[in-house]
Amino acid sequence: MTKPRSESATSGARAQYRPLTSRAHSRRSSKTTNRTSSGNGPTSEEVHKPRPHHAQSSQHDPSAARLFYTPPEDPEAAKGMGAILAYLKEKGVVSNMEEYIQLLLETDDLPYNPYPILAERAILQAEKYHMMSEDDVSVKSKIQRPVQATTLDLLWGLQGCTCVWGLKNVVQVVNPAHVMNIQRLLEANGQSGQLVTENGSYTGQVLTSVIGPLSLMGDSDTRPLGVNLRLEYLIYGEDVEEGLDIFAFNVLADVEEENKDTTSQQLLYVSCTSESKEENSTEMSWTGDRIKNKRDDFKETIIQSTREKGIIRAEVIFQNADLSGSRAGLVRGSKEYMLHFIEVSPQEGNERLVSFGRFPYQTLVDGVFLKKADAEAYLSAMKRHPVNPGGGGLPKKLSRKMTSKSGAQMMMNSGGSGSSKTKVEGLSEVIKKPLRVHFLKMIQGTSEVPDCFTILHAALILILLDRSKYQLEELTSIYRFLQSTGAKFYIASQLNNTIIDFIQAVGMNNTSHSTLMAIFKEYKRDILRSLDPSLHGRPQHQMAYHSYFCFFMGELEALLAKDGSPSSKQVIRKCLEFEMFCNTVQYQLTEAALANMEQFSIKKFLSDCEAKLTSAHQGNGSKTKSPSPTKSDTSVSTQGDQRLLLKHGVEPPEILQQKHKYIPVNDAIETSNHPAIMAKEGIIMQYLLDVRLDDVWAGYLRELISSDHLPPNSHPRLVTALRGAAYRMRLCGNRDDRLTASLTSLKPKLADVVMGLYTLPESGVYGYNSALYLADQEKLKRALQLTDAISDVEVISQRGKFQISSGISLTGRTVFYGRMAPYVLELDAHHHFYIKGPLGSNTEALQLFSKLVSDDISGLKRSSHNFVVEGLYAGGQEAVPVDQLLDPVDVSAAILDAASRKMAIYIKLYHAVGWRYIPIVKHYRLHFLFVDNADDRHEAYYPEHPADESQYMFLSVEEATEFIQKCSKPQSEAVMEVKRRSLEEQCLEHLKEHRVLPAYESYLAKCLMNNDTGSLADIWRVFHSPAGQVEYLIELCASLSDLVLVSLKAEEMEEALTPSPSLHETRGKPKKGNPQPVEPLKSPVKGKVNQRILFKMAIAFRDKVEDTLSEPTLFAPACLNSVIGAKIQDVLDVERSRVIIDHKSIICLEEIQHLLKPLLVASSSEVDSISLAPLLKGEG
Repeated sequence: MTKPRSESATSGARAQYRPLTSRAHSRRSSKTTNRTSSGNGPTSEEVHKPRPHHAQSSQHDPSAARLFYTPPEDPEAAKGMGAILAYLKEKGVVSNMEEYIQLLLETDDLPYNPYPILAERAILQAEKYHMMSEDDVSVKSKIQRPVQATTLDLLWGLQGCTCVWGLKNVVQVVNPAHVMNIQRLLEANGQSGQLVTENGSYTGQVLTSVIGPLSLMGDSDTRPLGVNLRLEYLIYGEDVEEGLDIFAFNVLADVEEENKDTTSQQLLYVSCTSESKEENSTEMSWTGDRIKNKRDDFKETIIQSTREKGIIRAEVIFQNADLSGSRAGLVRGSKEYMLHFIEVSPQEGNERLVSFGRFPYQTLVDGVFLKKADAEAYLSAMKRHPVNPGGGGLPKKLSRKMTSKSGAQMMMNSGGSGSSKTKVEGLSEVIKKPLRVHFLKMIQGTSEVPDCFTILHAALILILLDRSKYQLEELTSIYRFLQSTGAKFYIASQLNNTIIDFIQAVGMNNTSHSTLMAIFKEYKRDILRSLDPSLHGRPQHQMAYHSYFCFFMGELEALLAKDGSPSSKQVIRKCLEFEMFCNTVQYQLTEAALANMEQFSIKKFLSDCEAKLTSAHQGNGSKTKSPSPTKSDTSVSTQGDQRLLLKHGVEPPEILQQKHKYIPVNDAIETSNHPAIMAKEGIIMQYLLDVRLDDVWAGYLRELISSDHLPPNSHPRLVTALRGAAYRMRLCGNRDDRLTASLTSLKPKLADVVMGLYTLPESGVYGYNSALYLADQEKLKRALQLTDAISDVEVISQRGKFQISSGISLTGRTVFYGRMAPYVLELDAHHHFYIKGPLGSNTEALQLFSKLVSDDISGLKRSSHNFVVEGLYAGGQEAVPVDQLLDPVDVSAAILDAASRKMAIYIKLYHAVGWRYIPIVKHYRLHFLFVDNADDRHEAYYPEHPADESQYMFLSVEEATEFIQKCSKPQSEAVMEVKRRSLEEQCLEHLKEHRVLPAYESYLAKCLMNNDTGSLADIWRVFHSPAGQVEYLIELCASLSDLVLVSLKAEEMEEALTPSPSLHETRGKPKKGNPQPVEPLKSPVKGKVNQRILFKMAIAFRDKVEDTLSEPTLFAPACLNSVIGAKIQDVLDVERSRVIIDHKSIICLEEIQHLLKPLLVASSSEVDSISLAPLLKGEG
């Protein structure tokens, strides 16, 4: 038995850190572990008892009891335990945990919270299960497939397969099942491969190949990354210009065939890229309608792009597809068109190859031919190229006796190398060098994770190009990566782009609806299968993603099936938002997969590529710039200015500073009572007990044992347990009873017994006890000042036959700011208008109400407080944009229409407070009062939620009394039950939409209304969790987007009225080579938005993003910081100290919001799971 350590064992370290490897740390642990595990940790009542002080006897100390293990005496139980131990050994769970702990022994500083590190390592093991599902022998057999030689040098085929022909190294890694599926696809789609020409003296054929070996690699059960074809037109004739015309005619004919309604292919668009100068490459996109209307222009573009050796690529959707995993019969693909012209001179009998491909033999390097005859014809043509496989070069003109045979036949019959010669398997260095440089440039400046598939595509080609320089393990790693969850998720998510491109190309109409729905159903199936927990065990955060996918797909399906075709922009916008969401999920999955590629490091590969590219440039004698930093090197903190030390809300420093806290092991050793030979081990053991790793491990084992079956992959549950423990360690530093006592220390004073009205004398607010119970009076004062500012418009008490009065109340999370809620997301105020009139005068009352609201909005726009009015909303949709709010007629009409339909009406505005603009949402609510048969009646012209009044905080006793007397019902048990049900419905609605924090806000209101304080500690932890931080960042980013939009509209209006060169500032920094003096911002205010405050707000947002994403318990992808940082760079012009006001900035800010959303979904789900009554499990 290990002796409990004394108080003095680590006294030196304790002086610096409160939580450490000592009994003092155990006392801290007693606060952190008085929680339930919700299936991810300890569940017994004994474990959750607070730990007693170390001075108590060890027999009553739960930590001492945890040092013993008594094996079961029942033989059956012992047998079952033996099976469990064998299972754990087989899955490597115990050995992996021992490895994690060994890492702690090797460190000099122990982290305050070790669980994020343990969880990150566990998720690598969870992903390893998918990547290592095949043994090495099976994998190597799929990347070293048996090949068959041909009579031609360089040409090889797969044994037992007649549709894979190319270089030996490329052919060996191709999955023949994928190629055979593609061949059937082309046959079903009528891809003839015949050259059409009206000039009988010109002959040739179309050579069809499948390019992109990465897309052809992998398991047969996985659908390939895409169907990428290259159609190379091999034409014999006298004049190159005529050959170009024939080529353009054939491309146009093929594209027009794809654009027909009767064909089994659907054209999306054609891109024509000019690559004569790589640094100035341009791309022109042609839709089907544009091609139809401008055939001659399109044909001329084809000719021009071909002359410049550009890329002509048609993006299409193939129907009747028979690819693995494609039940809907649709698959995205592309066709790349290329011309090789063999110029024939009848007088001299010579031939000269004029190839419009950028590199000779490129198709052999990055693809395979479907037909042997096509491959032989291609090689025969390439032999006429100035550079040949032998490296010596052939003459530009080859003698060939002209015969009556067609050019195609002559190419087919051109001689091979003969069996007497040694067969050439690879290309010469002369051919490989420009190809190598080309693919190296393709990945220059890319980022390891976001551009992973682009890098692997080029990497595989480069490895196969120089196969002898690489080991077999590199190919094995790439193959295993394609089996990862990240790869399968990437393939599934690509259909999102297909939906967007299809809508942009074809539109949304009755004709295209069936095809669109087929694409969507395939997309839905694939994206849901990628993280389906019923197919494979998944950790909780991935299950949260899957649940959100189900919710989003349901929304999108309902939108697509809506009567009357929905707006194309609406569907595209929704798909783009989801694309950003999927990007963050993709980054997480990709990082886990890359970490398991032990034999191939992308980071090292990129570094080697940069060195090779520099060497290639120096070898050519050309000067080259030093390589620009990759995207992953870009950080949001390196923007050329200092960080601003600004305060964001009321953030507990004891939580925020945890990531900077470490326990110095050497200091603890010096003061330890352990023998010197085992002092470090003793401290580590005490540390593990203090952080209760044994409890977490026991809870994980109990869950495994109590499940219906032992899962094939044991690590996802361990990931869930460790991530849950990380949240407990971060948030449960204070015992529930102490935290609850600190939250409820404020006691509102009873102001009116009859009405049940309470007050906070210091701040002078009134309301029900539930609204005031958790208020922070100091923080409330500033909110009250803003509320006064938005309600200083006087209302005439009498207009004709109507009596008018009004009052304003605060509500929402604003009333909990300071104690319960750490951030001000928005100031939520309700402006109540009480209009009393005779029975039947509703219509006139509504007209009067619309006039009162219109006057109030005009007053806000003219206010000396400089409110930035963003727009008027009705039913959650913008009713009147900001540039039309000056017209009182339009405003009154919109309000009258919305109020008559009892829609929620509110105006959104901003007010500058310190370094930021605070969003204010001011709701307008009409209470129509009338007398019916001597009874006072009340009709509300807004969506009624009975529990709203329980959260109202009024600014005066008169306003509170008026509301309660005129609009509130007596607080009977029946009325309270209705309120409870209303809050429960709100809570469930939020949970369905994956808005966990607003659900907890409704749950908090219900608890306060019921005087239930048992869950306050849990709710506090949810709001102070990383989920609360991410929610705040998203709201801050949304505010920036709104303010940029307001500034942009003001700028456009000003420009339309008085055009001025000063309004046409360049975007961002001046271009290098054109130095311009940095001028100060000429117009500090645009649309009442102070641009200096806006810039400071953007800088604060940038810094807060970096701090939050570096929080270990958020588990954000490592690359997300640089991805978001690059987008923030596009918004900021640091040299001019301004935010760039244009549409691109708005798009960047919106993309950032959706990139952050997966972190909110995952973290809110996990912090909910550590609650005593998780809402996501149907409680509360």
